[in-house]
Amino acid sequence: MDRFGMDRFGMDRFGMDRFGMDRTTQDSFWAEVLAYHGWGYSAADWQNWWLWLQQQQALFKPYDRGYFGAPLQPAFKTSALAKLIFVHSYGLYFCPAEVLKEADLLVIFSSFRQFHPERPGLKKRSQQILQQMQLQFERQPQIVWQNFRAKSAQLADWSESMPGSADLRRLGQDLHQLDHSSLDLSPLQKIPRIVVFHGAQDRIVSTAMGRALADDLAASYFEIEPAGHALPFTQVSSCQAILQPMLEALRHEF
Repeated sequence: MDRFGMDRFGMDRFGMDRFGMDRTTQDSFWAEVLAYHGWGYSAADWQNWWLWLQQQQALFKPYDRGYFGAPLQPAFKTSALAKLIFVHSYGLYFCPAEVLKEADLLVIFSSFRQFHPERPGLKKRSQQILQQMQLQFERQPQIVWQNFRAKSAQLADWSESMPGSADLRRLGQDLHQLDHSSLDLSPLQKIPRIVVFHGAQDRIVSTAMGRALADDLAASYFEIEPAGHALPFTQVSSCQAILQPMLEALRHEF
């Protein structure tokens, strides 16, 4: 097992192999949960959700972009089960439209319709900061990654080093794509239940952008205090306490 809780060939901690095949019987589950991390993260960052979702009798299947190991693209397997999707930040863009169409519940953490604000002054400032980050990443990728993780988690610094297996090309490409990010809301607006969580102290994506996304999707909105951009990984219990009754209500429908 490596420091992300994964072995070289699979994801034992999630009860699932690299091909998305569950190692436990599906008869005990009422729901499947696909989870998409954002830029600079991995499937292992969801590890504190796995046990809780198992206790809710929900089958957890995390996506992995492949930044620090082999990519993992999970899929819904059983039509009889409820279909839930968790997305963090840029992970909303990684989730395929055909997967979104199947969702019974979409839970959005710290995400955005477009990365840059619409107001001209704020947009220009945001573009300049991202461009500086992109340029520095070409020279000092580890420092950029560590600074981003620290800022996301509201820490003074990030003590962990970037894994030597990091796919710098993919990380760099996705960082550049942020400049042009614009979300097609039509697949999301057809999802019957949407919940948006946002950290009150998010320094990456403003609360105004989180609220705007919730308004565009007619979604329930929860602002968590104190929390930053890494909300689903640093304020796990707060998010789970809000989601618990929602999952219980949904379960009665399946």
